[in-house]
Amino acid sequence: GVWETRAPLPAAYWVGGAEVLPSGEAVIERLLRDAPAPVCLLEAEDGPASVTATTDGAIVAATDVRLARDGMTLRIDAPGAGWLVVQEAHYPGWTATVDGRPVPLRRANFLMRGVPVTAGAHVVALGYAPRGYFGLAGLAGLALGVSLALIGRKSRSR
Repeated sequence: GVWETRAPLPAAYWVGGAEVLPSGEAVIERLLRDAPAPVCLLEAEDGPASVTATTDGAIVAATDVRLARDGMTLRIDAPGAGWLVVQEAHYPGWTATVDGRPVPLRRANFLMRGVPVTAGAHVVALGYAPRGYFGLAGLAGLALGVSLALIGRKSRSR
């Protein structure tokens, strides 16, 4: 069969708070029961949440969402302190800034990204740069240089 979501959530949205649940299993159970719901569910094992007020279900959709190969930027006009939930997979290496200042990025709703925001209009930027990327790129460049030097040396000896 085909399943259709009649009221899909926006790609990124603000909610007025987060609920901290004891485990990933508890988050999944809650999502299965209530989905699709505009919530921000965090896991206790990832640490405390800066804003934990419960929400009344009201959301504010992000605007001016711009996707790039290794990140995204968006605008949010938050009516109060809360969480921006970005409907893309969380993975180590993602970072977030709000108005150019680094902020902690949390795994929200088991799989998505959560960014704490204060009241007001903000520009949020998310970027992806996995740890070790620049080190590996430098190592690959060094290996290429050594390979070219060896090839050049061998062709001179002929």
